[in-house]
Amino acid sequence: MIDPALQVSRAAMWIYFLKLTVFMYITPVVLGFLVATLYPIGIRAASKQRSFVTVMLAGALAPSVMLLGWSFVARAAITAPLYGLGYGLGVALLSRVHRIQLWPRIRIETRWAAYERLTEAAKPADLTTRLY
Repeated sequence: MIDPALQVSRAAMWIYFLKLTVFMYITPVVLGFLVATLYPIGIRAASKQRSFVTVMLAGALAPSVMLLGWSFVARAAITAPLYGLGYGLGVALLSRVHRIQLWPRIRIETRWAAYERLTEAAKPADLTTRLY
């Protein structure tokens, strides 16, 4: 039984509830999102004929995060839908992405921006304007 005379500081209660919120609700969503985004990155690394070690590490990253995610999901019944929600969010966002450039700076190009760029490049040059 809990002693009603026991004094617990408010800071300790807030820290406990913050940790509970992060590990029970936010972490499964983030891990589901990472799994959904890391699998295509691993597949893309293999299709680009990168070095063996790069392909191995990129391919191993998503299953490792998935196993970590399921270890969090197995803790409570509420975390499984949250993991699925994060996975669905990752899939929905990646359906809008055309290209991800990681080096020399991170750049994400959406399908709409790629369409605009390619249609602009396909237009014939306007030869009626003066060049001087």
